Amino acid sequence: MIDENYDFDYSKKSIVEPINYRESTLSSAYNHLLEIEGETPSKTKSELHSTLLFALSMIVTGINHFHFKYMKKSIGLQNYNEFSFVLIRCIFIIGINYIKMLYNKETINPFSKLKNNIWFWIRNLVQFFSVIPMLYLVSFFRVSTASCFVSMSPAVIIIMSCVILKEKFYWRYVIGIIICFSGVILIVSNDYQKEDSSNKKSGILYLIEGFFLGCFQLMNVALLRVSSKVLVKEKINNNAQLIYPSLTCIILSSFSFFILDVEFKYGKWLIFHSFLNSIIWLVSTILMLLSFGGVDLIKTTALNYLNIVTFFFLGVLILGESVHFTDILGSLIILGYNIYNTTFPPS
Repeated sequence: MIDENYDFDYSKKSIVEPINYRESTLSSAYNHLLEIEGETPSKTKSELHSTLLFALSMIVTGINHFHFKYMKKSIGLQNYNEFSFVLIRCIFIIGINYIKMLYNKETINPFSKLKNNIWFWIRNLVQFFSVIPMLYLVSFFRVSTASCFVSMSPAVIIIMSCVILKEKFYWRYVIGIIICFSGVILIVSNDYQKEDSSNKKSGILYLIEGFFLGCFQLMNVALLRVSSKVLVKEKINNNAQLIYPSLTCIILSSFSFFILDVEFKYGKWLIFHSFLNSIIWLVSTILMLLSFGGVDLIKTTALNYLNIVTFFFLGVLILGESVHFTDILGSLIILGYNIYNTTFPPS
């Protein structure tokens, strides 16, 4: 709308000024139209930026999962167990994040104000119950397949996003999950034999064992994403979502040594890999939390499959795992859809 009180200075007339004014008016009209549609240029830009942050987070998550298996292979079973790794890693996570807080003069939400928040406790518990199954899964399967067993978590995330977070539902995301899951099936189809030849299992029993562990894991992953998003919406800062879950993991890991009669391992290479993994985990988690501030969780569901593709390529390039034509085709299907979905988001 043109301002009727606009005071035009005739002493400074030029042919440029009316053109600039006309362009400004057209730009304002366009922005007003976007606002009517529920969008603004800044919101659109912020959403794209957040989507790219989440995509990067999933790539780093794939690196994180790959490191689980690489670590276990490099240091040997005699110097490693899952609970020792989780405990040492979380000590490093708290230490690194505390140094970051001191350097940046950051704060953390007081525990007393969070202890009655159910989503806070869900976030803390699933942090522990999501990492332990994943550590076991990478012991049984190729790195890509271990991740594929939890690849249906986006379907659960869509349901939770609509019911719990009240986000807008798009059929396009359901179709996207079906497309990406077809790529997952192509990747999984080649894995029937356990890598540990000393433990002979039939292919079907082997896959069933991993399937049930994977089902438990996919629920953990879905709850981890949803609880993190809820806490971001409730203005719970990132430090609370990094330190409190890590403290919970330390407590539960410590109890596991007594309850499960597990020996605590602390070799130098386990400590080194725990430190390295703590940095990888911090990067992936901080990127994820930052992305949740500008994009609906439901719009990120298909991007979860990027960690599988990352997992697959690292397994082939570094561990020399077998690669098949269906692996390449499945990866291209997953990548192709995500590139399309990010480039042409639903209106």
